[in-house]
Amino acid sequence: MEVQIQTMDTTRLLYFLKTLVACPSTTDTIEETEMAREIIRLLSEMEYFKANPQNLMTHDIPGDRHGRSAAVALLKGKGARTVILSGHYDAMDTIDYGPYKEYALNTDTMGKALDPWSLPPDALVDLNSGDWIFGRGTADMKGGLALFMSLLEQMSQKPDQINGNLLFLAVPDEETNSAGMTGSIEFLNRLSREQGLEYICLINTEPCSFNHDGTYNIYTGSIGKMLPLLYCFGREAHAREPFEGINPNLIMSEIIREVEGNTLLSDRYGESITMPPTNLKAMDLREGYSISTPPAAACYFNILTYRRPPVEIISMLRETAARCFASAIDTVNQRIDGYNSRSGCSIKKLTWQPKVYTYAELYNTCLDKHGSAFEKYIEDFIYNQSSRGIDWREITINIVSQLHSFCPDRDPKIIIALAPPYYPHVTVDGQSPKDTDVLKAVDLLKEYSAGEFEIPLKVNGFFDGISDLSYCSIQDAGDVIKEFKPNMPLWGRSYSIPVEEIKKLGVPGIILGPWGKDLHKYTERLNKSFFLDVAPEMLRFFVDTLLGMNTD
Repeated sequence: MEVQIQTMDTTRLLYFLKTLVACPSTTDTIEETEMAREIIRLLSEMEYFKANPQNLMTHDIPGDRHGRSAAVALLKGKGARTVILSGHYDAMDTIDYGPYKEYALNTDTMGKALDPWSLPPDALVDLNSGDWIFGRGTADMKGGLALFMSLLEQMSQKPDQINGNLLFLAVPDEETNSAGMTGSIEFLNRLSREQGLEYICLINTEPCSFNHDGTYNIYTGSIGKMLPLLYCFGREAHAREPFEGINPNLIMSEIIREVEGNTLLSDRYGESITMPPTNLKAMDLREGYSISTPPAAACYFNILTYRRPPVEIISMLRETAARCFASAIDTVNQRIDGYNSRSGCSIKKLTWQPKVYTYAELYNTCLDKHGSAFEKYIEDFIYNQSSRGIDWREITINIVSQLHSFCPDRDPKIIIALAPPYYPHVTVDGQSPKDTDVLKAVDLLKEYSAGEFEIPLKVNGFFDGISDLSYCSIQDAGDVIKEFKPNMPLWGRSYSIPVEEIKKLGVPGIILGPWGKDLHKYTERLNKSFFLDVAPEMLRFFVDTLLGMNTD
């Protein structure tokens, strides 16, 4: 195959990178609004957008508390076929840089400022090589945005020769809750209708890496993520008489012991297995000190998926929670036996049976008991909680706690609810003609990379780092509506994902990015040679292949 590719201007590519990194865009802050303006300014310097300013636009994220926007550029060629180039422009804060914080956004000085004696061995080797660009956001993922912008500039020089269109979409907030991407799906669908665009692939340029065998990773999908909350309601007892009740912290600890790192709860796809669940928060729900045991405790877990639907996750958690509850009761009863034996007392054993409710089941129980007045009260409570600007996870716990106060069943129990965010798992599996075309293009890219750069590519079904790619299509739409809407208290209030709009978008996506290391660390860095010489050519080849611009 003869490939018609012009080399990108590396000077401009570096200029885009340095300019983007220099503009602070700490995630979930008002800094991101300036980042969107800076991207539009850089794009407006290009001759194509000077001549076609209507193709350069911003999209305000609906209801965003910081007033953030997506930066959008449409490069129109011939026909309807359109490749979306999407990435996020927010970055983690620079607090981890410590004494190097003032250099964190300067790609010229960050590497020079680092103290070699304090660096991890791998970072020291890279620093001494002179082939790595250090700085916050260089890899995650302003390097990728720079690649997209440079590609736009390159291809816009002869738009009449493009067999299709390129749509550049730079979004805020990926590092926090992906509000930028989820808030742009309806816009993408509307733009498709208005401009007559047919989306054939979405390319996300998250940083990628090499494997020990010398293969370079690219991805045809992204892992899913759920955040289930387990609320443990115990029975308070005075510390002098602890066996009169059951401590919710014990129930919660049994759950954590059972779930934490349990590979039986991992998901599989072919030979790949997700990392097992891990606990992200655990606490009792009593403020201040008391001589009584706490009334309730709560914990939530990060659970990753390749194929497992939400209904199966909830079912697994229900079984696990019931087993852990029974284990906690058995533990207390064994200790009652031990105390009775040593003290000569005759304290009665606990007789409660394990009870596990989903949030929906608890809600319906309370609604049946208290009627419409309860329904209005809870809606007002959720609205007031959401308007306070506190963390979604904390709000979810507060809602479950408030809901439980109306429950006629006052026995100890576990309640399973879902907290934001939710990332659907997604992969290109060849089930549609668009999928097939993308997979064919990936195969050609593998041949090209091996022949042109002697770099073998490893094609992975899922990117394990969580990404906005999760929202380009959805494979469990019915289950999401069935399970999430009733069991996530904030769904449809201050949080939701546009399931129907994602179904309409339904575009296959891949992750093809530059080589980066140590994301979210003060040693974050981007490989210069790969960024300037390899990644641009791979990206251009793949886009040309998708649009049918490579000739035999």
